[in-house]
Amino acid sequence: MKTKFPYLFITLALWSAINLQLTTVHAQGTAFTYQGQLQNNGAPANGSYDLQFILFNTNQFGFSATPILTNAAVPVNNGLFTTTLDFGGGVFTGTNFWIEISVRMNGSGAFSTLAPRQPITPAPYAITAENVIGLTVQQNTNGSPNVIEGSSVNYISNSVYGATIAGGGTANFSNSITADFGTVGGGGNNTASGWASTVGGGAGNIASSPDGSATVGGGYYNTASGDSGTVGGGDANTASGPYATISGGQQNLIQSSATGSDIAGGIQNVIQVGAAESVIGGGYFDIIQTNAHNSTIGGGAFNTIQATVVISTSSKQTRTIQPLAAAPLTQFKPTPSFRPLAAAGKTITAAVARQSAVGNTTPVPILLQRWAAVISTPALD
Repeated sequence: MKTKFPYLFITLALWSAINLQLTTVHAQGTAFTYQGQLQNNGAPANGSYDLQFILFNTNQFGFSATPILTNAAVPVNNGLFTTTLDFGGGVFTGTNFWIEISVRMNGSGAFSTLAPRQPITPAPYAITAENVIGLTVQQNTNGSPNVIEGSSVNYISNSVYGATIAGGGTANFSNSITADFGTVGGGGNNTASGWASTVGGGAGNIASSPDGSATVGGGYYNTASGDSGTVGGGDANTASGPYATISGGQQNLIQSSATGSDIAGGIQNVIQVGAAESVIGGGYFDIIQTNAHNSTIGGGAFNTIQATVVISTSSKQTRTIQPLAAAPLTQFKPTPSFRPLAAAGKTITAAVARQSAVGNTTPVPILLQRWAAVISTPALD
């Protein structure tokens, strides 16, 4: 009596995708696991069967895309079978394929072709990565694998998940990520060590912060270490304050607790500890000192707003704004304009530094070095 196979219900083994532990994908090989269910006359088949597999790029008719692959004596238990298929390299490159399967009893008679052809699901397409040089996928138990591209020296620390190194790196100049959801776009010797922190590229840059989200766009040897701090680029800039931003320039520094402060650029400008929401527009060697929050230096050189001054402004000429000891308001009379030393030969109007606290009577002298005159005025509310 002739054995008939009315139909074969095939499902690709999703295990080949789920359990595919990739370390260096390009060394993975081209074989994958295939699982199906064989029914004989409507009942689950049992025993040993010879199976033939062939790929087509259409679900019916057409020409075969691969030679016939024959797996002999495949054990079938209660209708289920598992076998390994290897169509060789260069096959799974993104083309849609359907697999045609033929079956016979082990070593007995001709093969019977089963219909319909079965579409190939994404599982074997992990093999496509075989053709990508310098790609590593690190699986983990969180379902958020890490991806490493570029040099083989690039690395993501164990237990980290959801991290990406997009490229770059070289011997002794590796890119690295040591915190979850970190990103390094490329370059060399860059490190994302804060949660969800990013280094876009460049060299020797570090994005690290206790609560994460620090960003360095590029440049070299820049550091964003404050929470959600940003360095856009440039050279050797450091943004340590939370939500602080240094757009560029060279060796500019925003220290810790200078929350929300900004340096637009320039060279060796500094906003010191606790000088929150302060701004230096550019120039060089400008300093806003400790706790002088809400202060602004527009630019220029060697400008200083000294410690504890609040809501102060220095324009682009060289000047120093400093606090004095408190004195009764009655000792001072507001004067809208001042005449400098006779050598200056002209009248100027002074910009008055404001102090924010209501009732604060501390006067603020402004040393206008350009005019060689010292001006005193009471605090303004």
